[in-house]
Amino acid sequence: MELKLSSQDAAFRDEVRAFIAENYPQDMSVPIPPPKVWSASGRCLNARPSAQATPASYRMARQPASS
Repeated sequence: MELKLSSQDAAFRDEVRAFIAENYPQDMSVPIPPPKVWSASGRCLNARPSAQATPASYRMARQPASS
């Protein structure tokens, strides 16, 4: 399958990119997260820790005491 753009398609792509760069509000832009890095064993090396990955006993012990 050939994915090379024709000269007309490439010109249109460039025109659309320029229009978006000039007119898209910066406050609406969302940063793109960095790609995940996987180890040979299939473990994600740069994943953020989450509550789901934290043992329940640790989560329970870390909750503030209620009065």
